[in-house]
Parts: sequence; C-alpha cells; structure tokens
Amino acid sequence: EKRISGNLLVAIHAWYTKHELFIKSQSELQVELLTRKKELQAILLQFEQEDLDPSNWNEKLNDQEITANQRLEMIQSDENKAQVQQQLASYSHALTAGEACPLCGSEHHPHIMQTEDLSSLLNSLQSEKSNVIAELVQIQKQKQRFIQLAAQLSNLQKDVDLNTAKLDTIAIDLSDHLKQFTWTTFQPNDRQAFDQWQ
Repeated sequence: EKRISGNLLVAIHAWYTKHELFIKSQSELQVELLTRKKELQAILLQFEQEDLDPSNWNEKLNDQEITANQRLEMIQSDENKAQVQQQLASYSHALTAGEACPLCGSEHHPHIMQTEDLSSLLNSLQSEKSNVIAELVQIQKQKQRFIQLAAQLSNLQKDVDLNTAKLDTIAIDLSDHLKQFTWTTFQPNDRQAFDQWQ
C-alpha cells in the first residue's frame, strides 16, 4: 500500500465531509419540496372541487354574487308591489259608504278595487328572499375561504420555486465538488473505504 501524507488525508477527509453535507442538504430539500408540492396539490384540489380556477376564482364568485343580488332586488321589488297591493286591499275592504276614504278623502266609493289574497305570494317571496340571502352569505364565506387559500397557494408556489432553485444550485455545486475529487486511490461515493484506510 502507498503511504498518504497527513495533509492529503486531511484534504480528502474535508472533501468527504463537504460531500456528505451536499448530499444531506439535497435530501432535506427534496423532502421539503415534496411536502410543499403535496400541500400545493391539496389546495389546488379544493379549487377544483368547487369548480374554481386559481387564476380567476374571484371573478366567478363576484359574478355569482352579482347574479344573486340581482335576484334579491327583483324579489324585493315583487315583495314591495305585493305589500302595496295588500295594503290597498285592506283599505278597500275597510271602505264604508258615506265615510271618507283614508287615501283620497272621498265619501263615495263607486269602483272598489277587487283583490285576491296575497299572503301566500308574500310567504313565497319571503322564502325566496331568505334563500337568496343565505346564498349570498355562502358566497361571502367562500370568498373569505378562497382568499386564504389563494394566499396559501401563492406562498407555497414561492416555496416550491425557491426550493427548486436551491436544489438546482446544490446540483451544480455537487457536480463541481465531484470534479475536485482527483484521488485515484479512493472512490467519491465510498467514504467507508477511506475511513478504513486511516
């Protein structure tokens, strides 16, 4: 066996130590990257389950909110008309010949308005209105949820990009480090043989 100088042994030992640090860092980053990618996929799945695109989810929910608000306005308008008709009906039923009308003051009532009972229509409109209000509340909750998910998605994507860049850098550094291994007595991936040599 050839004798190896103490300085050379120290240099080889330092090379192996640095090589192990590169491998450890690379392994840790790969695990972290895999974890972040799984978290990213879980969030993307939540968008997919709600049939929302991460790039324009807000527009879709805003459109749903606008549509629901328009329906609510129509329901409220119909409800207001029905309430006015119901109030007029109560006035017309209370008219008595010779007594003044509470609206116009006339004591003669030749053409009393005939109306139908609007209570079932008002109940139906009230129910519809409650449903639309509940839908609007749900849309607001969805918006809040997806605001948080979009922020998490953005942060995770930044982490994935950063870890990918770090892994690329480590791969280059590791490649350069391997090129520095010039000792023919040992193999770069066999530290055990070097440790036994000592």
